[in-house]
Amino acid sequence: MMPRLVVALAMVLVLSGCAGDQSISLAEAKSNVQLLRNDAASRIPADLVDTVLVSSDLSVSCEPESTDPDGRSRSWLSGARISLMPDADLDAVVDALVASFVAQGWEQSSGSTPGSTTLSSPTIFSDIEITTTDSTDAERASELTLALTSPCVDTDGAGSKEVRQLEAMAF
Repeated sequence: MMPRLVVALAMVLVLSGCAGDQSISLAEAKSNVQLLRNDAASRIPADLVDTVLVSSDLSVSCEPESTDPDGRSRSWLSGARISLMPDADLDAVVDALVASFVAQGWEQSSGSTPGSTTLSSPTIFSDIEITTTDSTDAERASELTLALTSPCVDTDGAGSKEVRQLEAMAF
């Protein structure tokens, strides 16, 4: 079942113009990374997940304010922080999650912070960064964070109706 979801996601990205032609809307970019975030989170066995602590969705400027003062070039960030059950093996969960993407052609590399992993696809223009917090405290569960970023797209700016509406609907 999981390969069909990935094929469907790839088709959405290709048909929406994300593969090659970066002239998609911010709404399409948002939808694409949210679908991918949900796909990645669904690959963690439900019996190992305690709770999703935080889910985040927002747009950010791609360029510094000095270059793009209106924030017209924007990217959509989507993430989830997931708390695992106390008996879950964090390393095994991450290894299985990474392996599931690598088996579908994604490339694995070191992430931007120590201990994090980045997954990149030559056909899906969004990376998945997986960061972990391993807890040795019996009171606190281990966590993993999924962070995804869309390609930069042209908008009417940070204060535009489109951006405000999409951010208001993010949760």
